[in-house]
Amino acid sequence: MNNTEKWLNKNEKKIKIIAGIAIILLLLKLVVYAYYRGKSFRKYPKYTIATISSDFHHRKTGKGSGYDYTYTINGKKYEGTNPKGYFKKGESYLIVYDSTFPKSSILFEKVNVTDSTYTLPKNGWNLRDIPFKVDTLAIKEEVKKIW
Repeated sequence: MNNTEKWLNKNEKKIKIIAGIAIILLLLKLVVYAYYRGKSFRKYPKYTIATISSDFHHRKTGKGSGYDYTYTINGKKYEGTNPKGYFKKGESYLIVYDSTFPKSSILFEKVNVTDSTYTLPKNGWNLRDIPFKVDTLAIKEEVKKIW
């Protein structure tokens, strides 16, 4: 047994405790981050159109299972993956995004706007400014559910 193995055996309990504390702190940080991200999402929602860019797929490297979609805010292209619902590649749907963090978005399956006429603003719409008919109460309820 070399010195490293002896040291590891002697300090195994301490290493496990430190690793456990590190994991707990990381999980706590993720929970706090998700809470404040959801709070910001509910406080600063904006709406725009996303286009479905893939058929449903199972987990890819770096992406979960679902339908991929793209949208543009202030000239910058963003991508997302939606694991729930049924979407058709090439069609367009309303999304809500956090205007303070546009990378965070949610796709509305029931608001297919593929055949609608609209002009996309650079920085999205406020709910009252969406230029086609939507159920604003249902959308508000969905946004409230964001963690």
